[in-house]
This record gives sequence, structure tokens and C-alpha cells, in this order.
Amino acid sequence: MISAVHPADCVRFISRDPPSLSLMTVSLWISHGFGHSAARKRDGCSARAANCPVPRCRFTPACRRIRRMASPRAGPVDKLSDLVRQMLKSEGFSDVVQALSGRNSAAVDGAWGSACALTVAALAEQSSSVVVVVLPRIGDVEVFCEDVRWFASHEPLVFPAWETLPDEHNAADAVFGSRLRVLQKLRELREAGAKQSSALKDRSLLIITSLPALMQPVPARSRLECGDQRLVVGDEVDLDEFLRWLVDRGFERVTGIRLPGEFSLHGGILDLYPPAFDDPLRFEFFGDGIESIRCFDVESQRKLAELTDVTLTLVTPNDVAMDVPEAEKQPDESLMDSLPPDSWIVLTEPQELVDEGRHYLDRLSDRRGFFSVNATLGRCTDFPSVTVAALGADSFETSCHLRVESVERFTASRNTVCEELASVTGHHDRVLIACHNEGERTRLAELLHETGGDHPERRRLAEQVRLCVGHVSRGFRLVDERIVVISDNELFRRTELHRTRSCGRRHKSRAIDSFIDLNPGDLVVHLTSGIARYRGMKLLEKDAQVEEHLELEFRDNVHVYVPVSLIHLVQKYVGAARGVPSLSKPGGSSWARRKQKVAEAVTDMASDMIKLQALREAEPGLATDGDSHWQHEFESAFPHSETDDQLQSVSEVKID
Repeated sequence: MISAVHPADCVRFISRDPPSLSLMTVSLWISHGFGHSAARKRDGCSARAANCPVPRCRFTPACRRIRRMASPRAGPVDKLSDLVRQMLKSEGFSDVVQALSGRNSAAVDGAWGSACALTVAALAEQSSSVVVVVLPRIGDVEVFCEDVRWFASHEPLVFPAWETLPDEHNAADAVFGSRLRVLQKLRELREAGAKQSSALKDRSLLIITSLPALMQPVPARSRLECGDQRLVVGDEVDLDEFLRWLVDRGFERVTGIRLPGEFSLHGGILDLYPPAFDDPLRFEFFGDGIESIRCFDVESQRKLAELTDVTLTLVTPNDVAMDVPEAEKQPDESLMDSLPPDSWIVLTEPQELVDEGRHYLDRLSDRRGFFSVNATLGRCTDFPSVTVAALGADSFETSCHLRVESVERFTASRNTVCEELASVTGHHDRVLIACHNEGERTRLAELLHETGGDHPERRRLAEQVRLCVGHVSRGFRLVDERIVVISDNELFRRTELHRTRSCGRRHKSRAIDSFIDLNPGDLVVHLTSGIARYRGMKLLEKDAQVEEHLELEFRDNVHVYVPVSLIHLVQKYVGAARGVPSLSKPGGSSWARRKQKVAEAVTDMASDMIKLQALREAEPGLATDGDSHWQHEFESAFPHSETDDQLQSVSEVKID
């Protein structure tokens, strides 16, 4: 007996979502229903009728293909983070999450291009603990982290690898600060879990690292605990002992701090830059008591936050060269020793991990102290782990085969890039282009609008494309969802330059910046006394208080001492003249006359500029039209990603 589906059943089903279906799909359903008996013999049949769009169907592989064709589109995809929802709906992905939650291993393949970062973001979305992503190469971390940052809902942490020899490690290195910051964050999670504290409501954490970074040891947990010191406002502190504690841990005393691992003391003000902190700390003492603790910007000297207490975890990168107490000399550990037991480990491209790990060890002249490739990967697999790769391999683990394709490299000229994009996308595809900044997104939107015109293919492309700000290093195509994801750099074949991120903020130059750069013998300018020569720092006692002073030498060998509390009165001399200026006479009137002359000259110049601007405003200008698509194509031809300063300059020129 043939199990058939009546056409009326199809009509009733189509009425639920008419826009998403076509006549071809209807005919396939009808033929599938009437020929179900033959399909059952050919493909095998199961009783999972609920997964089939055709009523009373017994779900065959052929029907599954029809269901994918007929399934309505998911929600809108307007930004990169919306793709996580699409990834979570992929067939078999929920099984991977369930396996990891049950402390088992799994495998995901088909992660082409930046779909690997999207897979990681989707896994992190489902985890309530720590997710560690292990990449094969050190150079992969920065680009991968930038991709994940736009896909994921929370900021990932980077655990970098040392790129210097162990005896060259120092506390001022940004790598040491980043590694220590990750260890501190894991310690906070561990302590909150032990106390069952609700202080950390979000226990999830995403760490991105490389296999060489995991092969390098980290300070033991017991050593970190011995390096702790908590300071609270109102506490009494033996300042001399505290300074010795800093020096024992590799800190350097300087005149003005600029780098991690430095500290300076000016009277009752102690500036300290711990390696694990983004910004330095300033402690104000009254006697031995702490009056205030605040976080400040290292360049502007402005207060960023007022603190009531702070816990310092200070250890040296290398015990051999430092006089570390015996209690703190503990065997080094692996990062894996600090992870919670329910952490998930994501191993990307397993074969490349093994090959690159061996190559890294082969390049070392001395392997002592490093963990082997097998030992490191073995520690990773002690946790619930999942391998993510582009190509699949036979596995007995829970597997998810992503239907993802790589995107063809664009080869057409920049003038015809829209035509090429239209030719490689289907009529029902959605295209999401990630632009590296808002200005590029606006330019590309105008270009697509202008090139659309009456041409049907271009008009279709303009309707299919969605633009967002984000980062995608390598484009990909989600086959089932019919979504193409690319970046503007790929579209216009631009080279992306990866710049090292600066932990500090940029501000205009001020007096404190030039003071830090002072060396004995440099010329300086005192605001009220004139030009002098800086001779160094000197401790002077006044009213039973000892304070550091700047020693300035003026004309006739007159020495003036400026306390550090009035440091804003002194700046480094910067002059256009080739000759060396003569020193000023303190207390004389020559410096006041020179300042008066300069003030009058500046006033005259300002008056001339105002008159010139008034004449320009009175003259009729030549207004130009907005940027045409030729202008956009010319700007897109620039082979590199513009910096923020370049974009600002271009915008200001157009406004003028």
C-alpha cells in the first residue's frame, strides 16, 4: 500500500508561510508524498515525522533536503553578532554543546575562514565557565581575537606568548602584564567559586591563546599568593619596607613612571605601575597612613577612578636573576593548572597545532623549562575539549559538520567590484559586509546606492547587502542560511595592517611629558624666571619635611631649586634657532620683556588671521557636490586600511 499525501494537505501547510515557498517546492512535496513508498525503500525511513514539513511524512534524507530548501529565513542579520544565532541552529551543534556540558569531547569541521571564530563565539555563548581557544601560531592570536570580539557578546582575554628568551623576561614587558592579568582573573573566578560568592554574576570567560604560549610556564599559584599585598585607605604602611618589597620583585625606581614595573616617590606621593593593571596607581601618604588611592592616566596625569582598597600581586618573570624569598621559589606551572575543572578547551586545526608546536621547540636553543607538545595537548584533553577544523576527519566523538564554504577571492578591478559581487551571489542570498569603521560603511552604502541605477542585477545586489561595522579576516558562506559574510578589505583587495594596541591613552603634550624626558644638562624654561639648564634632582629638607627638587642653573651660576609640587612651572626648551640660547638672569626684567614681545607678536598674528578669515567669508565660495561613486572608487583603491588620524584628516578636508 502506498502511503500518499493529499494535495490539500500541502495547501494547508503552505498557507502557514506562503512567502517562503515556491511552486517548485510544492511540486516536490506532492511528488515526495505520492512517491513516499519508493523513497522509503531507497533511502531508509525513520519515524521522526515531526522534523519533516510534509504532514504524515516518515522523514527520509530526500525529504530532509526538501525541508532545508523550504525552511523560512531566520531573523534579520544586520550585524556580526546576529550570526551566532544562526550557528547555534546548525544541525549537530546542540549535540556538541551537550557533549561538552557532559565533560565529553567533540569535533566540529567545515569551519572555513572566519567561521572558526564564529564557532568559538557560539560555544562561548553556551558556556557558563571558562573557554580557552588554542591556536597553532603566535601570529594568529591578534587577528583571531579581533574576529571573535565582533562575533561574541563579551570581550575576550588574550594570553600571549613570550617572544624573548627566559633570561630576558622583565616586568616592563606588556606580555608579562597580559599573562599575569589572565592568571589573576582565573584566580578571582576560582575564589568566587570556592566561596560560592555572587559578586561575579558572570562566571564565563573567553581566553584566546596559542600552543607556544601554553608550552611556556607561568608562576605557580602558591607563588602568586605569596606575592599578594592588600592596601586599604587608612592603613599604616612602613614605606621603606614596602619600597624594598617592590625592588625585590623587579620594580625599578624612576623619576616619573611611564612603563609597567616602575615606581616613583615624590614626598608623600607614591606612583606605582603594576604589570597586571591597565593604568598606574597613586598613593598619597600622610606620615605612614594611606590618605587616598586612585588610578590615573600615565600621560595626562588625570584621575581615572578613586579606590578604597587595592590588592597587588607582584611577582618576577624570572626567579633566577632576582633575589626572591625562598618561600616564593616554587616550581612553575602550566596555565591549565589554574583553570576551573568545568572549563572547555577549543583546539583549532589539530594537525597544525602539533606541527607548529614542534617547529617552535626546534627553534629554541635551550628547551629546559618548556612543556612538550604532547604534554601540553594531553593537559588540554583532560578538560572537555572540542576540535574545530576546516576539513573533517573520521572520529568516534560527537561531531558537527558545518555547511560552510569559503568565499572566492575577488579578482576584478575596483571599478567593477560590485558587478563581481553580484555575479558570485545567488538571487536569494543575503550578503553581510563588515566595514572596518563607520566612515567606510557610509562610503560603501553610497557606492552601492549610486551604482544600482536601473540595472536589475545591481539593484538586486543593493537590496541583498547589509553593511555593518566589524572585523572579518576571511569571508565565508553559510550554505543553509544562504548568508555570505565578507569584509570591505576583501572586497577591495586591501591589505590590513595590524598595529600593536597601546594600553595608554593619547593626549596632547604637556609639561609633565617633557619633564620625564629630561636629562642633566638639558635646557628648560621656567615660567617666571626664563631659560635655565637642568642639573638633576636633589633632596632638600624644609620644615622637617624632605622633598625632591629640580636643580636649575641660570646665568652667573645661580642655582634655583623647584619642588616637584611645582613641576608644572618647568618645561623642556624647544626652539627653532640653530644656536644655543643664553641663560636667563633670575629676578631680572629681560625675561619679562621677551615674554611681552612674544605676546604682542601672537596678538598681531591672531589679528591678521581674523582679518583673513573675514575676507574669505565675504567672498563667494565654490561649493562642490557630494562624493560621487568615482570618488568612492578612488578612495577604495587605497591598498591599506586607513588609520583614525587619516580618516579624520580626510573628513576635515571635505568639510573645508
